[in-house]
Amino acid sequence: MKAVKIILGIVGGLIGLLAVGFAILWFGYLTPPAAADVCGNVEKLWNKENVSIPFPAKAKQECLDRAGTEPIAGRNIYWVKNLKCTRDAQTMAELKECDKIKAP
Repeated sequence: MKAVKIILGIVGGLIGLLAVGFAILWFGYLTPPAAADVCGNVEKLWNKENVSIPFPAKAKQECLDRAGTEPIAGRNIYWVKNLKCTRDAQTMAELKECDKIKAP
């Protein structure tokens, strides 16, 4: 009887560790940034590079639609990495590098 309790304690601990690991993965790595933040950075970079040409409203709406819609296959690490890279880019060259982040 004591062995069963020990085994159940170990199994329960492992299940708890898996749940914590999944929560960290989901909330830490698979939570995408807000679409407004991503597209706001794209607009900021556009305006910095193209001073005389305003950022097209249609392009902003397309960006918001694309950044706010999860892929058909569901949330994945590559989609989130791409959005975070786009949000954090400081130059247009860095922004273009973000397009290379794709699933293998």
